[in-house]
Amino acid sequence: MCFQAVLQDARFAVRQLLRSPLTTLAIVITLSLGIAANTAMLSLVNAWLVRPLPLPEPQKLVSVWRTAAANPSEPPYFDFYRDYLIWAAENHTLQSLAALFPEDYTITGSGEPQRIHSAISSWNLFATVGVEPALGRSFLADDVHGEPSCVISHAFWQTHFGSSPKIVGQSI
Repeated sequence: MCFQAVLQDARFAVRQLLRSPLTTLAIVITLSLGIAANTAMLSLVNAWLVRPLPLPEPQKLVSVWRTAAANPSEPPYFDFYRDYLIWAAENHTLQSLAALFPEDYTITGSGEPQRIHSAISSWNLFATVGVEPALGRSFLADDVHGEPSCVISHAFWQTHFGSSPKIVGQSI
């Protein structure tokens, strides 16, 4: 009896939707946008908040930001490198302190120049987060006074250098 009522209501709904195609189109578009927005939000929340970081001990990592004392409600900003050096020298609480400063660069050399998002980091960043590069080496303390060096992402290595292991030690 209950199934018959549901089937009758479904037939009635389909007949009504077929009578007004513009309303049906608006309903379908609205539902599609709502489902897409919810799926996107769930994916972001899962990636950023629910799933742990792909690092050996993510529960031991903290992020240190700085705000202006006069305006503590304003968004935080990254410290200057000289501030990091002072904090690292006076650190007695944290096991390790590393710094990361986002920076955009233009890469040239093969084809058209391309703008890339990158970062300048302290020499101990990779050791602090507990990761090692798949190829080559990470930064050393002596790199500060030596030749410029960089670590590139796996995706950048694939797209710009064709996954060639010969890039290690080369100038880019």
